[in-house]
Amino acid sequence: MLKHYLATAATVATLLLCMAVNPVNAEEGAEVNLDITVVSASLTPQPAYLTGTNVTVIKAEDIAAAHTQDLSLILNQVAGLDLPKQASLGNAQTLSIRGVPGHQVLVLLDGFPLTSPSLGQTDLSQIPLENIERIEIVRGAGSAIYGANAIGGVVNIITKKPLDQKPLTDITVLAGSSNTQTYRFSYGAKPGALDYLLSASRSFSNGWRMNNDFDNNAYSVQLGYDLRQYGSLRLHDQYYRSFLGLPGPSNIPIDSWDDSREKEASSPNARQEDRTNLTYAEYKVALAGETTAKVRTFLNETKQVYRNTDWSIDTLRRNRSHGISTQFDLLSGWSAGLEYRQDSVWQRDDNTHTDTIDEAVFFQSLYGQYMRQLETWAYTFGVRYDHHSISGGQLDPRLNLVYFLNSTWKTSLNISRGFRPPTVNDLFWPFSQETYFGTTYITAGNRNLKPEKAMSYDLGLEGKFNNSCQAKATVFYIASQDLMIWQQENVTLTTYRYAPQNVSRGKNLGLEVETSQSFSSQLRHKLVYTAMQAQGKKESDPDYLLLAFRPKHKLSYQLDYQPMETVAVNLQSQFLGACFEQDGERGLKVPSASIWSVALQKKINSAILALKVDNIFDKRYATRTDGFGNFYPLPGRTYWFSFDLYLKN
Repeated sequence: MLKHYLATAATVATLLLCMAVNPVNAEEGAEVNLDITVVSASLTPQPAYLTGTNVTVIKAEDIAAAHTQDLSLILNQVAGLDLPKQASLGNAQTLSIRGVPGHQVLVLLDGFPLTSPSLGQTDLSQIPLENIERIEIVRGAGSAIYGANAIGGVVNIITKKPLDQKPLTDITVLAGSSNTQTYRFSYGAKPGALDYLLSASRSFSNGWRMNNDFDNNAYSVQLGYDLRQYGSLRLHDQYYRSFLGLPGPSNIPIDSWDDSREKEASSPNARQEDRTNLTYAEYKVALAGETTAKVRTFLNETKQVYRNTDWSIDTLRRNRSHGISTQFDLLSGWSAGLEYRQDSVWQRDDNTHTDTIDEAVFFQSLYGQYMRQLETWAYTFGVRYDHHSISGGQLDPRLNLVYFLNSTWKTSLNISRGFRPPTVNDLFWPFSQETYFGTTYITAGNRNLKPEKAMSYDLGLEGKFNNSCQAKATVFYIASQDLMIWQQENVTLTTYRYAPQNVSRGKNLGLEVETSQSFSSQLRHKLVYTAMQAQGKKESDPDYLLLAFRPKHKLSYQLDYQPMETVAVNLQSQFLGACFEQDGERGLKVPSASIWSVALQKKINSAILALKVDNIFDKRYATRTDGFGNFYPLPGRTYWFSFDLYLKN
């Protein structure tokens, strides 16, 4: 309770400070600019001042200043977002937004889905950082724009597009604890009608724990061509490959960790190989009047091999998504489009040499949107119909209202509906039947599942004080139904069936606060606070319970100090509230933790050198358990050195 009051007090104090303090040399300070363009909050690009307070943009300079190869460290600083870890770098990372789990969050690359058809979520550890221009986060249901899986929100990772005629070469070297090394390279230019960007990266590490090593590489090729009166064409191909160990949880109690015992792996022989290839093409052309047309097609293929000799597991899985969409941006704020997509999964058990899953599902979608800006109002209304080949049709509307109180303050209201269809695994998990001591256990998918559905609401206020401080606060509520869980049911007195069922409801209520202030051109700070209660229950249960692994409070703070033009210091801290591994605050408690990091940066001509220390105070902590009382330990203090070189020919 004390930590809750401290977090709330810190948030209120910062807001009051913004209102009360008249910063020294405020004119020289970095003015907060709301007038950037956002492409993910609607079907067409729009200025940030027309979007709701549920939108956050992470720019390329923010990513570079983080001096990391871990995308989760960047996203974890955003209000409402949570990326819990089970191991150090290289292991899978899935994103939760406003307490909604990863399979209800849609992750995009340049607007194309990265969601796994088999698991219904995206592994963010497989996304390289070298060619990211910005990341746009839209919290709240986004199915009216993007269709399936966007109940909690949408994260759109937007890649760089060369704009300069002269080639720019970017080389980054990052070295850290546990013999962790990363090498990144990119080269691109726009000499005329053609623009190009080539990038590649290689990372490897011994790992902090036993069997926690990894080795991965990635490349991407991007080409754009301006056809003048015939439109423009863009092609993109991205490949990722990794080999890693999966150490599993530690069976050592957290109060007995000594920087040695918890490093032992409970699954010392579990290994995984991943290969991902995303290819897409986009063609845009202006038609009669102000009408434009856009045709997009993509193919996303993943291959995963998982082996664990301790449990005689040897599984190969292939996911494949491909589709095509057409969108027309018409006169007077109207947009409309069509989309077709197919998701397929093939899975094989190499121990028995049998195919266990070989299935596909199809989506057909129709959507439209109308945008209008008045003198003091702006509103966007959209609706989308998606038909899933197994679970049927789903209609999802969306309304966004923005009211401008004056030239620097606005309030916004968002009401939207989202859905998540059953995954291929949910529908087609292979039938298995085993009998022990006269009792039969059956496991199988369920082809009668309905989509999960949710209504999302948020109300926010955003603005600036004294031209040097920006603040925004958003209250949100998500009500969901027909949630799918795998559960066991009695078929007969001696037969049990384990299968997914639509048997649960949920409600998530919370507050998001973001403030940033420039005291001068050399000193600024930022605070982000999220308070949330995520609850759920089965239809047959009378009361809602707090859900497992949902901290009620999360607080991030960042201080940037630049004493001279070529030197910068960055201090970051994050408070993670306590949570439990079972619903209703039962089971093992995951203790709260405060993690601090500091980075020192020096610019020398075209190069930037940086030294960073993560977890300064060597905190022993974890954010997840295996659900059976065993923590996943995370690293203590780690050191990083980075070298960035920018060369323009």
